[in-house]
Amino acid sequence: MSSNHSATIYSFLDFQFIPCQHQLVHLEQTIQLSKKNHELLLALVKSQGQVLEKDQLINLIWPGQIVTDAALNKQITRLRQTLAEYDEASIIETIRGVGIRFVPEIQTVNLEPGANNPAKNHLMWVVVSLTLLAVMVLWLLNKTQVDDNAHWQPTDTI
Repeated sequence: MSSNHSATIYSFLDFQFIPCQHQLVHLEQTIQLSKKNHELLLALVKSQGQVLEKDQLINLIWPGQIVTDAALNKQITRLRQTLAEYDEASIIETIRGVGIRFVPEIQTVNLEPGANNPAKNHLMWVVVSLTLLAVMVLWLLNKTQVDDNAHWQPTDTI
């Protein structure tokens, strides 16, 4: 279900879902999802608010397997409970006799293959900034020491 060509980050409410890293983050706190809950959430966010029928979800989460509605309902309940621990908003809506819909508006960011993780980019800038600061401090200390040595006069005469 994941794409090898690019990484997509899905943002909704105070969550960021990064499927290629198997991460769901709420306000910088990583939330652990089971493999099936991860696949269910991915199917729901990819639907962009469209209603997915139970058969569609079963085929997306358990491709080629015979699975009962009860197994799907169990995963939906678990995902609802997990999300409810972090946000009280109604995130997954059941439309009786039709299917399941992901309620929140979703923003997507597509990263090119090989693109750095935004958190790694931030860390890189912090490291570069600190390195430049250290170089400037060392240069100033050296310059002060050279200036002090320039005023030094030998007191001993032969």
